Amino acid sequence: MLRLENVEAFIGENQVLRGVSLAVPAGGSVAVLGANGAGKSSIIRVIQGLLKVRSGRVLLEGREIQNLPPHQIARLGLGCVPEGRRVFKDMSVLDNLKMGAFLPQGRQVMHRTLEEITAMFPILGTRLHQRAGTLSGGEQQMLAMGRALMAKPKLLLVDELSLGLAPLVVQDIYRALRVVRQSVTLLLVEQSVEQALKNSEQAYILETGQVVRQGASAELLADPALKEAYLGM
Repeated sequence: MLRLENVEAFIGENQVLRGVSLAVPAGGSVAVLGANGAGKSSIIRVIQGLLKVRSGRVLLEGREIQNLPPHQIARLGLGCVPEGRRVFKDMSVLDNLKMGAFLPQGRQVMHRTLEEITAMFPILGTRLHQRAGTLSGGEQQMLAMGRALMAKPKLLLVDELSLGLAPLVVQDIYRALRVVRQSVTLLLVEQSVEQALKNSEQAYILETGQVVRQGASAELLADPALKEAYLGM
């Protein structure tokens, strides 16, 4: 579904991606791992069209999308749960969710999707008319995921799902993500190495903007030398 081919990107004069290639098959789940500053979030921004590609290609279902405007890429079926959640804090939970259904495929089934999301996250169903800014961090993360799913994306990018959340909350959110994986192709960028590898099929490890290792997630999780060298475990 998604391919990056020898992608190079810069922020100012600083090169943040150096010949990155990766693939996310339709229906699959892929994790991108690495230390802070390795280039994980730059990959997300490149796919979304928020960071220009200097060279290389980004293909979504065979179509080149590098450097297209972000709204055009979203219309092709790309959804994102951003780092830091970024909910609309002065709006209600319900209005935040409705904002996610901005594409035709989302609007057509909005009420049914709302029911699915409140079943997945019952706490949101009890707080639909509450301001999003009054929710806890974990509840805001649930809301951010629900908002992304309202658009009925084909491919969901999830950036640092567990950032700043308590371990028990992270477990709850990953339980919901396992349900999401049954119907949506997933690219997961995550600081929680163990959670990411347990909830993906393939993984890529970045270091200074380069892919230094890739393989089956289960194999990487079982490799103690690799975890110590690249993942800080």
